[in-house]
Formats: sequence, C-alpha cells, structure tokens
Amino acid sequence: MASPIENHRDHDLLNMVHNKIILKEHNKENLLSLLLLSNPQLTLTDVVDDKHRIQAMQDLMVTIHPSNFSYHEDAQGVFEDVQRFYDLCNKKIMESKESKGRRRGRNRPTSPTSVVDQVVQCKFVSMMKLLICRYKFVVLYSFFWLIFIYCNS
Repeated sequence: MASPIENHRDHDLLNMVHNKIILKEHNKENLLSLLLLSNPQLTLTDVVDDKHRIQAMQDLMVTIHPSNFSYHEDAQGVFEDVQRFYDLCNKKIMESKESKGRRRGRNRPTSPTSVVDQVVQCKFVSMMKLLICRYKFVVLYSFFWLIFIYCNS
C-alpha cells in the first residue's frame, strides 16, 4: 500500500494533469503543456511530429493510468478526459497539416465526387476514342465506296 506522502504526490499529479486540460482550447500549445508533464524536453515542433507526440502521449498515459491510482476515485475520469483532450488536439493538428499541404499544392485529399468524376470522365474519353476509331473506319469505308462507285460509273 502506498504511503500517505505518495498518495498526496499522486493526487497532486492527477490534479496537475486535470488542470492542464480542463476548459482549455484543443490546440498544439495546450497539448504541449500537458505532454511536458511526462517529457519536460518536448518542444512545439515535437508535438507537431507524429512520432514524438505519440511517444510522449503513451508515456503520459502509462504514468496516469488508473491502475496506478486504485485509491483515487477520479483517476478513471481524468484518464478518459486526457484521452479525449488528446484526440481533439490531434485532430486539430492533422487538419492544420492538411490545410498547409493543400496551400502548397501537396497532399490534396481527393473527395469521393471528384474520384467519381474522374472515373466517369475517363470512361467517357475511352468511349469517345473507341467511337472515333470506329467512325474513322466508317468514314474510310464510305470514302472507298464512293471512290469505287465513282470509278465504276
């Protein structure tokens, strides 16, 4: 069983974590503030980088896992709140990356309608090429018939 001093220290840790996320905007700066509790060397650039962000979050989740705070009644709630906060911040970071990629002309997500349009356009072009090929044959065939008829008359 944990000593009262350890219980107090653990209770303070959960309170610090909860204070980092409660009523905070879901952005990379606030996520950095939270993740600094598990990795003090983390920078804003690391938070934007998927690998560093995920590793720091895993470290924090192991630290605040409810099984480490079996005597603390709010441990499960804080753990779930941190997961939600991370998910929402992560979503904002990914949206920001996508919008920057679109502005630069890279990583353009293709909407389903544009994919359908491309397929339809491709099918239409293929069909037109086929018709033109057949039409050329018909024109040439007709032309030869006209020449044949003209020559034989």
